[in-house]
Amino acid sequence: MKTLIRLAAAGLLFAPAAWGAVSPEEAARLGAELTPLGAEKAANADGSIPAWNGGLKSPSDAGFPSYHSGDHYPDPYANDKPLFTITAANLGQYAAKVTEGHKALFKTYPDYRMVVYPRIAAPRPRSACTRPRGVTRLRRSSVREATA
Repeated sequence: MKTLIRLAAAGLLFAPAAWGAVSPEEAARLGAELTPLGAEKAANADGSIPAWNGGLKSPSDAGFPSYHSGDHYPDPYANDKPLFTITAANLGQYAAKVTEGHKALFKTYPDYRMVVYPRIAAPRPRSACTRPRGVTRLRRSSVREATA
């Protein structure tokens, strides 16, 4: 029994190394058709998820040119209004867009609600996630250096 447990633990310990390797072609996609962290840059087919354009790179990009380092971070979406709210009562209307996990939350917790905000609002698109350049650089090098 101890041997079986040791083998299982060793398998779990070394399995991530086998999953880490990617081909040079796959690594080259980072920053091209994929974001630096590996998500698709392109918008989805129906346009409900916009293309990623690099994110908010500065407070000025977010509409806050007078922001100074060390200040409380401003919320570029503070004035947004919800499009709709999904509840257990109207879940059927949105079932095609809701994950199975969220459906289970609605079933388990009848008071659970999901407030949905716009994905695109002028002048700033919603796909605004960005990372410091150092994080992006480390991500690219770790992908290139990973081995099976």
